[in-house]
Amino acid sequence: MSVEHHPSMRRPTAGVDWASAEHAVAIVNPDGVEVQRMIVEHTAAGLRKLLRCLQQTGVVEVGIERPDGPIVEALLEAGLTVFVIAPNQIKHLRRRYGAAGNKDDRFDAYVLADTVRTDHHRLPPLTVDSPATLTLRMTVRARKDLIAARVAMAIQLRAHLEHVLPGVIGLFRDIDSAITLSFLTRFATQEQVDWLSPRRLQNWLRSVSYPNPARAGLLHAHLLAATRGTTGAEATARAHVTAALVAGLTALREQISALEEQIEIQLLQHPDAAVFTSLPRAGIVRAARLLAEIGDARGRFPTPEALTCLAGAAPSTRQSGKVKVVGFRWAVDKQLRGAVIDFAGDSHHANPWAADLYRRARARGHDHPHATRILARAWLHVIWRCWQDGVAYDPARHRALQAVLASAARHRATHAAIAARAARVRSNATTSGSFRCRATSRRRLTIRSITRLELIACDFSSTRAPTASACSGSSARNSALHSPTSLSTVLRTFAGPNAAMDSLPQRTASDACLLSRRAMSRYTRPY
Repeated sequence: MSVEHHPSMRRPTAGVDWASAEHAVAIVNPDGVEVQRMIVEHTAAGLRKLLRCLQQTGVVEVGIERPDGPIVEALLEAGLTVFVIAPNQIKHLRRRYGAAGNKDDRFDAYVLADTVRTDHHRLPPLTVDSPATLTLRMTVRARKDLIAARVAMAIQLRAHLEHVLPGVIGLFRDIDSAITLSFLTRFATQEQVDWLSPRRLQNWLRSVSYPNPARAGLLHAHLLAATRGTTGAEATARAHVTAALVAGLTALREQISALEEQIEIQLLQHPDAAVFTSLPRAGIVRAARLLAEIGDARGRFPTPEALTCLAGAAPSTRQSGKVKVVGFRWAVDKQLRGAVIDFAGDSHHANPWAADLYRRARARGHDHPHATRILARAWLHVIWRCWQDGVAYDPARHRALQAVLASAARHRATHAAIAARAARVRSNATTSGSFRCRATSRRRLTIRSITRLELIACDFSSTRAPTASACSGSSARNSALHSPTSLSTVLRTFAGPNAAMDSLPQRTASDACLLSRRAMSRYTRPY
C-alpha cells in the first residue's frame, strides 16, 4: 500500500534557531536528510542571505522558537509559512535523535526543520495580529514593565527610609504616592521634620492641595511616635540618595500616566474595543490588556478550550493506569494569563453570576487563586463567543447570569411574603393579644412576641445551615417540631394556607431544623 503525498508536502523544510547576534539555519529534504547548514548574522545583509537561500532551495515552511521579532517578520513578508515550536517542546524532541540530550544551536535548527517535515499537520501555522493590536500590545506591556520598575524602586525607597527617615513610612497610604514624594522633596532630613509643628504641617498640606488638611495633628503625632532617623553630616549625604529615588519615582509615575493616555487612544480606535470594554469592571487599561494579549486573529483560537489552555485557566491532567493527577498548568502564555486573572479576580465584585461561581468555588475548599482560575475559565468561554462574533457583552443575553438573577428574585419574593405575613400577624396580635397555631405534633403553641415572627422570617432567609447540636432534641415534642412536616406547617402558617411549598427556597433534610430547640424556646411555649 503506497501513500501519495501532496506536492507541497514533499518540499524541503527549514529550521531557524535564533539568537541575539547570529542564527543557526538547517534545511532538510523530504526524506529527512540535512542538505544545508549555515550561520547567518542578525543584520539586514544576513536576513537577505537567509531569504535568498530559502528561496533557492524551494523551502515554503520554516520552524522557529519564537512568534515575533525581525526574523519572523522577514519570513512572513517573504510569503513563507512559519510554525512556532516552543523551547520546552524542542527540549523533549531532541531525544528523538539521541538519548544523551546534547544541546547545540545547529542541531536544534535541524530538529526544528525535521519536526516541521514530519509533524507539520499537527502544528498550527503562525497567524499575525493586525498592526493596531501589535501597537496596543507593545504599549500595554511597556506600561506593565514601568509599573514593575516603580514597585521595585518604591521598595528600595522604603528600605532607605528605614534608616534615614522612619517617620515617613506609613505617614500616607503609599510610599510612592504623589503626596509622599512631595513631602520627601520638601522635608528630606530629620532636622527638617523636627521643624514641623501641627500648624506648619497643616499649612504645607494646604499648599499642596491635600484633600484633608485637618489630619495634620494625626500626621504630626505619627512623626513624633516614630524612631528618629540619621542626623548630622550623614543625613545630608543620605538626602541626596533620597532625592535621587524620589526623582526616579516621579519620572516613572509621569511616564506611566503618559502611556495610559496612549493606551486609551489606541483602544478606542481599535475595531474590537467594544467587545472588551463592555465586560464588567474592565475599564480602559484592563480591557486594553485583554485585547492586546488575546489579539484579533480569530484563527489562533478555533475553540474556547484552546484559549483557556493557553491562558492557564484550564488544569493539566496526568493519568497513568489508576493514577490520575489534575494540577496547575505551567506551560502557558504568562502575559495572557496575567491579563485574564487580573480581570476575573475583580469581576465577581460587579457581576452576580461571577460572584456565585467564585462563592461556590470557595465553598468547595479552593483558595482564592484557584477560585479565580475557575472563574477565569468560565469568563473565557463568554469572552471567546463575544470575540468570535464581534459583539459586545450583553448581560441580558447571558443565560447563566439571568438564571442567577431569577433565582435571587424568587428568594427575595419568598422572604417578602413571609415578612408580609408576619406584619399581618403583628397587626392582629395587637387586638387578640396572642396568635395560636397547631403543629403536626398536635401541640398548641402561642407566639407571644411580635418580633419573634420577624426573627423566624430572618432565620428562614439565612443561607447558613443549622448545626447538628441545634437540631438535637430529647423530647418527642422537640422531635416533632424539628421534623420537615412541622417546618412545612409552620411556614404555611406564616406564608398563608394556600402557599405552595415549592415556591419556597428548597431546603435539605438537615435544614429542616430551622426552628431549633433554642429558637423555639424563644418563639413559643406550650399553651
